[in-house]
Amino acid sequence: MPRKATWTTILGIACAGCTLGPAAAEVEVYSMQVAPDDPACRLYRANVKEENDLFKIDGRACKQPDGAWTASEGRIGGPRIEATFKAPPGAWLETWAIGPPVGISLGRPVIMVNFGNAQPWGGSR
Repeated sequence: MPRKATWTTILGIACAGCTLGPAAAEVEVYSMQVAPDDPACRLYRANVKEENDLFKIDGRACKQPDGAWTASEGRIGGPRIEATFKAPPGAWLETWAIGPPVGISLGRPVIMVNFGNAQPWGGSR
C-alpha cells in the first residue's frame, strides 16, 4: 500500500538545495546614553555572540524627525557601517520605539538580550 506524502516530505524535497542565512547573533546592550551634543542621539556599546565568537560593538544612532534612525556602528576600534532605518508603515516594534537599531554592522538577524537594562534613554525628537 503506497504511503501518502506529507508536507514535511514535500518541503524537504523541494528545498533540498536551499541554504539558510546566517544564524542570529545575540546582542546585549550594556551601555546606552544620550549623546551630549544632541538629545535625539544615543551612544551605545554591546556584547555580541555570533556562533562561537564573542566581541564588543559600539555605535551612535540619531532619531530623525520622521522616526527613522541613522546609525554608525562597528566593532570597537574597527571599521564602521553607516545606514538609515525606518520601520515599515503600520509596524510597531518595541525596540524601534524605545531605542536605536543596535546590531546593524553584523549583517545578520539579531536577538536582543536584556535590551531594557541599558537605560536611561532620555529625550527624543
